[in-house]
Amino acid sequence: MSDTLRPTTAEAIWLTTENIGHALHGLPSKARYALSAAVHMPAGILTVTIPDGRAFRVAGRKPGPNAEVVLHNWNLPRRAFSNATIGVAESYMDGDWSSPDVTAFLELFLVNQEMGEKLAGGADWFITIVQRIRHWLNENTRANSRKNISAHYDLGNDFYAQWLDPGMTYSSA
Repeated sequence: MSDTLRPTTAEAIWLTTENIGHALHGLPSKARYALSAAVHMPAGILTVTIPDGRAFRVAGRKPGPNAEVVLHNWNLPRRAFSNATIGVAESYMDGDWSSPDVTAFLELFLVNQEMGEKLAGGADWFITIVQRIRHWLNENTRANSRKNISAHYDLGNDFYAQWLDPGMTYSSA
């Protein structure tokens, strides 16, 4: 989506617990679930522009990063739920989403980490079961080791250039 088609901040719909059902009507279920959870975000502000050009904004109770994400399709919510942070990174590399400030977007997730962990599995029994099955399928056996290493480290320079210094120094520590 070009910047000329992206809604301005003033045009974004502020999501609240009162208007969320009506505002998100017709969106894919995982997108509704993620945006509904974001209404309870502890800190920061998030503006999400969806593929049809509408924009939604949520604000936490405390100050924090002001981030924006532009969804070019609906893959990000699905990939985030199925593969957590790796899914988000792969979705970015595949062009499913963009942000005028990727660092602010990632910072927002860091300051709201506890909520993200609940969203990814702690609060919903079904998601917890799915995450456990996913973990079991990715167990670090001899057969899965190559796939697991690739999933964690073979993300490409474009991804790392977004948040590493010019020397591209990275340590899993």
